[in-house]
Amino acid sequence: MAGAATVLWEMLEVEPELDGVIVPVGGGNLVAGSLLTVAMLPSETAVIGVQSAAAPGATLSWLRGAMSTAECRTSAGGLAAEHPGALALGVMHALLERMILVTEEDIWKAIATAYQVTGFPIEPAAAAGPAALDACADQIPDGRIGIMLTGGRISAADLCRAQSEQPG
Repeated sequence: MAGAATVLWEMLEVEPELDGVIVPVGGGNLVAGSLLTVAMLPSETAVIGVQSAAAPGATLSWLRGAMSTAECRTSAGGLAAEHPGALALGVMHALLERMILVTEEDIWKAIATAYQVTGFPIEPAAAAGPAALDACADQIPDGRIGIMLTGGRISAADLCRAQSEQPG
């Protein structure tokens, strides 16, 4: 969790005026580390967790305030956790104000869009943030929003799948 905290720390060093940051959630260490970073700095950056609706264990646990297990059916390997870690859940319960669930379709659309717009391939777990921004904009505060893109490891076949599933 401490290592994960450095991701947002570095983002805020480059862009200290972020109003919010969207963080992909699997086992919860990245979002918990991000929350601890904001708590330690003179920052009012909102941390928004995003998880696949096909693997909602951390979201359910956060909502219930207790460890809950959920089946994982997501293609996003970095989000595929049946439940969060106990330490991460404690931090999430204390500090997290918002979690968003995105669909698998939202994730695949975000992969295609990211590649079309930037030429940068992102893996399904990394696409959760852009998917939230696109599909759930009404749940994200106005202002300068950062998105953690957690990886670009995607096969050529999956990148083609993302492209081919998009209309037009």
